[in-house]
Amino acid sequence: MKNSWRQKIAALATVAISTIGAGIPSIAATFGQQEVTQSQFIAVAAPFGERSHQLLIIEQKSSQRPCWSESGSEPVVVEPLLLNFDFSGICGRSTDSNGYSIRREGIDLGIQYLLRVVKRNNELLLIGSNIKNRREPEIVIGRTNGLAEGFLKIELEPEWRFTKRTLDGKTLGHIYLTFGDSSFTFVDIASDIYADEIQQAVKLGFIAGFKEDNTFRPQATLTREQLVSMVLEGLSKLPGANFTL
Repeated sequence: MKNSWRQKIAALATVAISTIGAGIPSIAATFGQQEVTQSQFIAVAAPFGERSHQLLIIEQKSSQRPCWSESGSEPVVVEPLLLNFDFSGICGRSTDSNGYSIRREGIDLGIQYLLRVVKRNNELLLIGSNIKNRREPEIVIGRTNGLAEGFLKIELEPEWRFTKRTLDGKTLGHIYLTFGDSSFTFVDIASDIYADEIQQAVKLGFIAGFKEDNTFRPQATLTREQLVSMVLEGLSKLPGANFTL
């Protein structure tokens, strides 16, 4: 069992090293972020050495073949299926700071914070540690909600999400673990003529989107139950309003 996941880690490391030489833009550049469909990404605590774990992020780039499978709960065990076939163009994987970093409130923290997976209180935590100022508190980004052998899914904390790095309007392969600030909250309204109005309505708490795939679905039909929810949400924001449901 242990030899099996060690071989998988070795395979992931090999393919990762082969891409480092391609180079990435200087961190001093002004990077932006692109919202993505959350279900196409997964953060994984991958076994490393005898007792350690490291962060692995897998991306499902196409629907041709699944890049991973999940089983169980608390914790969820992950099988990295991408190791069983040529995943070029189908899956993406990031195994170190060349492929992922933290972005908070619109600021790239790649050169300030180190991402680590640590064991605490019978679970694994994904944390960001400030390597320039060790007095800064750690940032808890996700957790496995339990312990088990093999690869474990890291559930992101509330308000954290995956995004992609951009430069000069071009989306890059680098993945952000992102908190706060987003030019467009939803992946399907960037080119919508009413994007600004939608954003304003969301900020006011009048309407929300679909968390399962980070979409707003602006052309979808509105059901009566959704209309009721919108009306109550809107009325609850009025000064002095007090509704008991």
